[in-house]
Amino acid sequence: MKELQLKARKVFKGLDDRDFQILGFFYLSEKPASKYDAMKTLPQIPRATLYRKVGRLRDKGFLRVVQTKPFEAIPKKGPVELLDVKVVKGLLAGLGCMHTQVSAEVFGRLPETGSRLFQVLDPQFQYEFYDKLFDVLIEMNEDLTDKEVDLYLLFYQLALKKPEVAIDFVQKAQLLGLDTRARFVKEIMKVLSFMKEEFGKDV
Repeated sequence: MKELQLKARKVFKGLDDRDFQILGFFYLSEKPASKYDAMKTLPQIPRATLYRKVGRLRDKGFLRVVQTKPFEAIPKKGPVELLDVKVVKGLLAGLGCMHTQVSAEVFGRLPETGSRLFQVLDPQFQYEFYDKLFDVLIEMNEDLTDKEVDLYLLFYQLALKKPEVAIDFVQKAQLLGLDTRARFVKEIMKVLSFMKEEFGKDV
């Protein structure tokens, strides 16, 4: 199997290496950061290019604005946006910027406060869930770069192509009483957020 990183890049074809470098910076950041923070860390990317790409990643839903603050050096310049990647699209695309190989054992290290659903799933199954999800999207020639990413709908696409994986997943979810869309997606998001926290230092 190809690494999840390579598959993620195939699903977000509209992103180039610089885009993934910028996403990697926001994965590394322990708190929301600005494009000016990214500029200091990524001097190899021309400033105008970096600013444009950060804006594009925000507009396309890979980054979210957490808060704004005054531009201290030049108050008249306008507010500064502080961004992070804690959205479905950013976290999924973030798998493409990780330099450390993502393997099944990663999913065996969920903290006690992590997803209840994934705590009862075998780590290998958890890895295969995301691996097969990317396989299905690649088979369908999907490019999620310019699309709104709904994790529930992505799971539906997986269910159509890999019903055995979806059925196993849903049965375990039902055992935990996760019978609503909101709770179901929330549990999967917990795992993606854990991936960000676990690998941020290794990007």
